[in-house]
Amino acid sequence: MLELLLVTMEPDKYNKAQEFYTISNLYYDTKDNHLIRNSLSKPKYKEKLRIRAYSVWGRA
Repeated sequence: MLELLLVTMEPDKYNKAQEFYTISNLYYDTKDNHLIRNSLSKPKYKEKLRIRAYSVWGRA
C-alpha cells in the first residue's frame, strides 16, 4: 500500500524520523452554528475557531 501512495504523494518533510503521528482538531462555533453555516455557503473569506494538536504515537 505504501508503494502505491508514494506514487502520488510526498512524505511529510517535517517528519524526519518517519513516525506516525496524530493530528487532532477541535472546532468552536456560536450557539446557532453561524460559523459552519457560513462556511458551507462557500464565501470568499471564511472564519473558524480551531485548536489543533499534534502528537507522536507512543509519546505523552
